[in-house]
Order: sequence, then structure tokens, then C-alpha cells
Amino acid sequence: MIELQGLTGMRPGEILILRPGDMTMDEVWKYRPESHKMEHHGKERIIFLGEKAQAILRPWLDRHSESYCFQPAQSDRSKNRSANAGKPYRRDSYTLAIRRACKKAGISPWSPNQLRHTHATLVREQFGLEADQVVLGHSRADVNQVYAERNHKLAAEVQKLIG
Repeated sequence: MIELQGLTGMRPGEILILRPGDMTMDEVWKYRPESHKMEHHGKERIIFLGEKAQAILRPWLDRHSESYCFQPAQSDRSKNRSANAGKPYRRDSYTLAIRRACKKAGISPWSPNQLRHTHATLVREQFGLEADQVVLGHSRADVNQVYAERNHKLAAEVQKLIG
């Protein structure tokens, strides 16, 4: 999950609810989350996955199209498998798992959202501000549909190259 989030710049909540049925698998895969931060504003969210992200995600897609790819019930350490059956990880459990791993590794703790910020910095440095905005799904109210389509093409091209 960490590698996939780092390669795509997904919000933590977006990776937690990822399902095979939300994917379109062309050369650059498209993930349309079932729900997202800006849906109440009528905004569409598309996350593009390049070859590296596809390779990480591919084994997790072998399940029913409506099943979450990452579920606590599938973890070897899950203490309460029946209670977690079919449910996605929660944001707090994802954050806690990262903090525990950091402590075990003897490194400073960090949060899942830092992966998104790091990805944004990388994209901005290599491809510019517009690429950063479209890869992360940021938009402004005055952007029209033609501009949005051009942005999707740019976001797909960036992710094809880096993720």
C-alpha cells in the first residue's frame, strides 16, 4: 500500500477503498474511487497508474470486482478476521501500522499523507505546477471541461513515466 500510494500520490482514503471494479486497464490504468473528497462538488477523480504501480497492484486485483483490494481480514496478523471480513482498512489503522513499523525500524514516524506530499514535490520538480495539480486531482472552479480533458491526458502521461 505504501509503495502504491507513493507512486501515485493517492490520498490515504483513496488507497484504502480501492477495488478491482473501480479500475480501467488501458496502457495507463485509471482508478476512479467509489467516493472521494470532492464528489459533493460534482468533481470526477481519476488516479492514473503507470507500469510500476500496475506491477504492485496486479496481484491484489485477483478478487471479486466489488471487494476491497486491501483488507485487514487477509492480514496474517489480523486478530479478528471474522469481524473484518470484507471491510477495508481504516485510516487510523493504516497510520498506526506505519508508525509501528517506523518504531520497529528505529526511524522517525511519518504519516500516509506525507507520501502524497512527497509525490507532489517530485511531480512538480520534474513536470511543473500544472502536472502537480492534475496528478493530485486539484482543480479550480473556473476550469472548463475542455481544460479538464487536457489535464487528464497530462496526468496519464506523467504517471506513465514515473509510476
